[in-house]
Amino acid sequence: MNCLDNNIFSGFYFALLVNNSGKTPSITIDNNTFSNNFYGIRLGATNNASITNNQFNLDLSFSSGIYAYQSTGYIITENTFSGTRDFLKNTGIIIERSGVEENVIYKNIFDKLFVGIQAIDQNSAQDTINPAKDRGLQFLCNVFSKIQETDILVGDLSSGHVDHSVRTIQGDPQLPAGNEFYGDYRISISNYSNYLIEYYLSDLSLPEFPIDLLGLIIKYDLSILSDCPSRNSRVGMDLVQALRQYNDWNTEYEYWLAQLLTYDGDDEEGYSLLSGWVSHFSGIKDNFFNEIIVAVMKNEVEVQGGLFGNSKLETLRFLFTYRGHYTDYLSIIETYLAENNFSEALATLAKMYMFEISDEQVSELNGMETYINWLQQLENEKKNIYTLIDEDISYLINYVETNTGRGVVFANNILCGLYGICIEEEGDRSQNTGDRNNEEILNQSKSAQSVSSEFEKSITIVPNPTTGELQVTSYELQVTSIEVFDVYGRAVSTHYSLLTTHYSINISHLQAGLYFVKIVTEQGEVVKKVVKQ
Repeated sequence: MNCLDNNIFSGFYFALLVNNSGKTPSITIDNNTFSNNFYGIRLGATNNASITNNQFNLDLSFSSGIYAYQSTGYIITENTFSGTRDFLKNTGIIIERSGVEENVIYKNIFDKLFVGIQAIDQNSAQDTINPAKDRGLQFLCNVFSKIQETDILVGDLSSGHVDHSVRTIQGDPQLPAGNEFYGDYRISISNYSNYLIEYYLSDLSLPEFPIDLLGLIIKYDLSILSDCPSRNSRVGMDLVQALRQYNDWNTEYEYWLAQLLTYDGDDEEGYSLLSGWVSHFSGIKDNFFNEIIVAVMKNEVEVQGGLFGNSKLETLRFLFTYRGHYTDYLSIIETYLAENNFSEALATLAKMYMFEISDEQVSELNGMETYINWLQQLENEKKNIYTLIDEDISYLINYVETNTGRGVVFANNILCGLYGICIEEEGDRSQNTGDRNNEEILNQSKSAQSVSSEFEKSITIVPNPTTGELQVTSYELQVTSIEVFDVYGRAVSTHYSLLTTHYSINISHLQAGLYFVKIVTEQGEVVKKVVKQ
């Protein structure tokens, strides 16, 4: 788990690029400022991220504060997303493919943007026959001010009604959703999906009334004021107490679910009320559980020794099994991959077929199994992801091109982060003209890597990969400084006023991963990638 706080990020394409490469998924990003970036934070297949109290200044056209792709269990709360209102086509938060789990974007401020929040593709478990199974992404207690196009956009303005989705019920029969819509906006909620949205609002607060020009929002007025407390420190108890609270809410959920499933009346209002209670407690219990997981990763919950396991990973596996959702089992697999325990990862994957899963999820599991088997084969051949040969890279490219799901994200991270072969995601790939086969992609990458100026060739860093010691040689060029940056753009090792052509630096104190070494000479500077094993 990584924690980033009190930093300023400016001038990046991705200020923070968070990709889960098989380790326990968690990152905490608090109290930072993001300015003049195309993307402030980009999450790829990263579960249980906590993003709170950050300031996002969206100064560039087509920029976004947060873009979360195939990520779930996140806590995005009490952030501010601000633009300049100069018709920059920027978006505060983009959520794409967060799956069927309960997720909430809660109590954020969106001001002077083109779009406040956009939800793309599947972000819920829609069930038009049984509303009790409705789950997914909610927007609660957010404030939207002077948004140019639409405050909340479900789908894509250009694609029409396709299979996009969010949670059908926003808010619940006992508590309004609590979003507030201010300014000379055109539309509060644009629903470009195949599903209606049932939206509960307070008739005591005029700003909570959403404008819907498409007619795909069913509004329910409640004579109740919204309750939007701070969510930053909800888990302030030991793990036993936290699970007891979760069990209480889960019991309520199961009670109302049983009432709904056995309801034989023809009163539409009564049926809607029961389904609302089911939705309410479904959201409460799962959002709280996600906060428990994040709190365990941040060491903010007291774990009684040995009760849930002897390590943090064992405790997390206990929690994921305790709730037992489809995505929880994917998280269990990732904890085993973090330990290179491939047999247990495959055993856990086999258990996932007990769920009622879609064809897309079957494809994801098949792809994940292929990816795990490939990792196991690497280990058997005494290889690792940092020392792949051309044959291995070609295999990974083919895997990314022919599979879907989280395993593809992991494989793409290896290709892009370590070998500079960044294959477009499925949504971007469809916009290209013509197909490129694996050999063409590999050859193009090799060609790009081989185009290097004489200046760059005159500076070498060995060994690479390294276990700690690096030898920097610049031949006739005198080096004035060397800086080592991590993947988040932070300087983790700095050396000044060297005025030499050969220098040794030691990065053995750094964690294993990818780093960037910037060598500054009197004639210019060059940046080289280094892998720390």
